[in-house]
Amino acid sequence: MYDPEFNETFTMATKTSKWWEGGEPVWVTARKHGKRSAIYFWPGSETEIHGFFPNIWMKYNESDPFNNRIDTVIHWLLNDQADMVALYFHEPDYTGHIFGPNSTEVSKKVEEMDGWLGYLMKNLTDHGLWDNVNVIVTSDHGMAAVDVNSRVIDIYDYVDPSAIQLITSVGEILNILPVNGKEEEMARNLTNCPHMTVYKKQDIPEHWHYKNNRRVLPILLVAEEGWLIVKNRTAYDPGIVKGAHGYDNQLSSMKPIFYARGPDFRRNYLAKPFNSIDLYPLMCKLLGIKPAPNNGTLDNTADILASSVTSSAMSNTWFLANVMHEVADIFTCILGNMLSFIKKILREHTG
Repeated sequence: MYDPEFNETFTMATKTSKWWEGGEPVWVTARKHGKRSAIYFWPGSETEIHGFFPNIWMKYNESDPFNNRIDTVIHWLLNDQADMVALYFHEPDYTGHIFGPNSTEVSKKVEEMDGWLGYLMKNLTDHGLWDNVNVIVTSDHGMAAVDVNSRVIDIYDYVDPSAIQLITSVGEILNILPVNGKEEEMARNLTNCPHMTVYKKQDIPEHWHYKNNRRVLPILLVAEEGWLIVKNRTAYDPGIVKGAHGYDNQLSSMKPIFYARGPDFRRNYLAKPFNSIDLYPLMCKLLGIKPAPNNGTLDNTADILASSVTSSAMSNTWFLANVMHEVADIFTCILGNMLSFIKKILREHTG
């Protein structure tokens, strides 16, 4: 990502606060309302945002054993160390990228992760927490199979590299900052390229909610599902990649999952689809705090809440939340889970 005001680029490893403060994570909102947050490997949790770190946070370490992560979270829950806890796993997303979403390896990894989810549920049950916890299982995207040998688009076959100032990201999407005066010509030439769609910034589809930001470059390329876009194919070395995400979010392969269970959720209810941005106001509702300005809508998830939650104000409540986040493909196989636990120690509603 490139910011023309900063004249700097960003990666997920960037810890500088200014890059993260265009929004507000739920753990920051919680802290602003006097709640304590403990975050285990959530993106952004190692950065001070709007003046806040989580009360407890862990430096990311992919090799940290899964049982250690779960045991630590249970310890936090049992020892009253936080009102909100977030837990992250990188599997089975990692395996999906290497072997593809429909592979035997991913199926085995899903079984393994199901076991870890069971381990977590058993610990909650054994410690008397299971029936006092709201559990959300969801994800941020799905995954599609790709072939880096036969389904790769090289934009240098269609445009002169000297007409490009900057390219950010390659793969499912590619962002281009053309040399001044070259935007129209470049967009026109790129429309001749098959298996991808070319958008000038002002023409990016509204349902992506993506174009109204200075960090979006003048030209956006979006690959057809299963294809990858690169610059200079001969120098492109993705390693072993058979799964990818980042395609049009209306594709079924990109859609995430959502499950919820707990005292504040309805039972045996099939919810209508909603957007991932609606999770933030939902979590704030469960935590009993006022959300920061955001693009989500609580109305879109209100039907999944128990009537006692939707019809009355929440008071004298104390919650614990845990989020286990991974990647999922609801139409082929589950590639991961984000698990959110909200433990209410004292439930008292007035209406």
